[in-house]
Amino acid sequence: MPKKTVRITIPAAYPNKLAELVENVWNHHASLGASSPLHGDTIVNMTRYEALKTEALEKRKRALALHGEAEALMMQSKNAFGIAAGQKITTDDTLYHLLDNIKRFLMVKHSGTEEDLSPWGFNVVIGTSRVGAKKKKKPL
Repeated sequence: MPKKTVRITIPAAYPNKLAELVENVWNHHASLGASSPLHGDTIVNMTRYEALKTEALEKRKRALALHGEAEALMMQSKNAFGIAAGQKITTDDTLYHLLDNIKRFLMVKHSGTEEDLSPWGFNVVIGTSRVGAKKKKKPL
């Protein structure tokens, strides 16, 4: 005869499913009323369960609302910066575009002394290259 195995999981890694399970357990307990096996049990404190359930679900609901608001604000910020999906350095009326214009203007103004752009906050890298240097051949 085959051995029966049972596994009952609590979806702790999935907050939405966990919240649903918490509510389902409470609703079933409440629907059974005084006949619930959890009623008056010394191991399971359903009064504490109800208090924690209420606190957790209210805070989760509030957090989700704030998360949605934060995402909307972040999208507005990305649009102003000019780094939202579909935007490029050429997208008018964005900080990215204006910074490029500022950089180009300052490069003309400080031609030959480009390191003078550093105080503006630009990362200026000055290097040298050998004029007429031969490229190394790649081995076959």
